[in-house]
Amino acid sequence: MKIDIEGLDHLCIEALVGRQDKPNHLSIESHATNEDATLKNLKLLSNLGYTKFKIVPQHEVHLQVCPQPAREGKYVDHRFPVGASGLFGAELPGEWLSLDATRERYRRIYRNVRIIGPHNGLLRSLKGNRLAQAVLVRVFPGGSGWFDTHATY
Repeated sequence: MKIDIEGLDHLCIEALVGRQDKPNHLSIESHATNEDATLKNLKLLSNLGYTKFKIVPQHEVHLQVCPQPAREGKYVDHRFPVGASGLFGAELPGEWLSLDATRERYRRIYRNVRIIGPHNGLLRSLKGNRLAQAVLVRVFPGGSGWFDTHATY
């Protein structure tokens, strides 16, 4: 299940409470400007029984490559354009994290967002200086983008 309801993803997650037929894999959007909402959604997912998580930087989705051989279904040679949702489920790159490790990673991401974030941080004040912006993004990873949180059992 892919959920992207512009800040209202929690409503869909809450609708799964008490259901026996929850999806094996679920993805929600985690805005880089609302740490409290992200942590609340992680708690909701955990309460539903999801135990493993991946944080996918959406500004890097265009770099994803479909695994060959496929981990689910059949292999498809596909390149994701900028703005696409990207891979899903077992096809996702990277390791699945525990709830605690995911919370800690998000705490670091949000710290970086507060420092350099595009809405209120250094990136905004350096608008037009691409070199300085590129350096900041490397020093403070995750501070300039938005993320999807993927969950599984």
